[in-house]
Amino acid sequence: ESWTVDFGATSTQTGAYSFQVSDLGPDDFPNTVAGAPLISAGAQSGNLQYSGDVEVMTCSVTAGQWYQFNVTTAPANFAMTIADGSGVTVKTGTTGVGFLAASSGTFSLSVTSSSATGAWTVAFSTGSDDFPNTVSGAPTFGAGATVTGALDYAGDVDVLTFAVTAGRWYTFTTNSAPAGFVVTLKNSSGVSINTNGSFLATATETCSVQVGSGTATGAWSLTELDGTDDAPNVASSGAPVLTVSQ
Repeated sequence: ESWTVDFGATSTQTGAYSFQVSDLGPDDFPNTVAGAPLISAGAQSGNLQYSGDVEVMTCSVTAGQWYQFNVTTAPANFAMTIADGSGVTVKTGTTGVGFLAASSGTFSLSVTSSSATGAWTVAFSTGSDDFPNTVSGAPTFGAGATVTGALDYAGDVDVLTFAVTAGRWYTFTTNSAPAGFVVTLKNSSGVSINTNGSFLATATETCSVQVGSGTATGAWSLTELDGTDDAPNVASSGAPVLTVSQ
C-alpha cells in the first residue's frame, strides 16, 4: 500500500527542509503473540528496530519449574514482560525477570524500550526449584548442619524446617550468599521470630528458616549452631546469685 507523509510548521515559520526515508527491513519479531516464535533455554537476541518496537516470543513452561530471563545487552530503558497463556502479566523487570510456574502451558516474553532502539540479548534459563517456597514439603535438617542451595530465579524463596527445644538458642550463620540475602526464622505457627538469624526457643516445636534475596540470584550456604543458654534472660527464672566480696 502507499503511505503519505505530511510536513508543516508551527505559527508563521518558513524555511527549507529535507528528509530521508529508510527501509529497515522486516521486523525480526512480531509485536503480538500471534505468530511469535517458540524459544528454548539459551541466549535470545533481537533488535528493537524502530521507536516503540515490541518483540514477542513464547516459551513452554512446566508446573514446578523455574524460568529466568537475564539481560546481557540492551538499549536504554529496556523492559521485559512475562505473560501467561491468557495474556495476564506474571512478572515485569528491566535487568532480570523470573518466576516459578504454577501450571503448565505456553507463556510469552515481550521486550521493548520506552525511548531507544538497538540490539538486545537475553539469557534464558530454567530448572527445578531446589527448595520449596513454603513450609509444605520443606526438608528438615539437623543441629549443627551446613545447608547449601541456590536462589534460582528473581523472587525465589527457599524454605527448610528444623526442630527446636525450649530453652536452647539457635543461630544461623551465612557463609556465602547473593546480594541482599535475608534469613527469616518462623515458629510452627508461621509467625516471624527474628530476621537476623538468631533466637532463644521458648517452646519445643518445629520452626522454619526462609532465605531470599529480592531480585538477586545465586548460591547460598548457611550453618546452624545451637546450645543451652548459660543464664536465664529474666531474674525470676532461676537466675544465679552473685556473691559480692567486700
